[in-house]
Amino acid sequence: MGALAACGSPPPAPPTAVIRATPSSLCVNDDHATLLTLDGSASAAEITLVPLPPLPDAPQLDYAWSLAGTSCALEGGSFGAALLFVTCAADRPLHVTLRVTSPSGGEAESLATVPITWPETVRCDAAACPDGERCVTSGGVAVCAPEASCDGDEACPACTRCDRDIGACVPKELAP
Repeated sequence: MGALAACGSPPPAPPTAVIRATPSSLCVNDDHATLLTLDGSASAAEITLVPLPPLPDAPQLDYAWSLAGTSCALEGGSFGAALLFVTCAADRPLHVTLRVTSPSGGEAESLATVPITWPETVRCDAAACPDGERCVTSGGVAVCAPEASCDGDEACPACTRCDRDIGACVPKELAP
């Protein structure tokens, strides 16, 4: 009977892959208006249960990002760096994968979904507007909007734009 072959060395220790997305969701049909930051800098060369900032002397990781779902455009960073900046169509959710590789060859992968957010709209012909809102018509659709008037998009809540013709915050897809 032949001799048994010795086992090789143990596999490299896996790192930890961490994805942070800011903002955490995109407005439906954003059409590349919002800059999305994908941050993998909390990833670590060692496996951790709680993401912590890497130690100053921690080994450098290799990063590989992949995006699926909605179409996105690269605005900054790179698909091989800890930070990636993109804008997206947001016609469907964005599925993000980050694979990190440690210098010893250990690999880890993290998956995250950046959901799309629909603006909360109440059509005036379907229900009365809640307190603090008024019925306005924008883009041929009557919707409830805050009573306060707007003079720019920065005054409006998420997923809405200022329709300056009527001075009201309305869902982005209705604003001219």
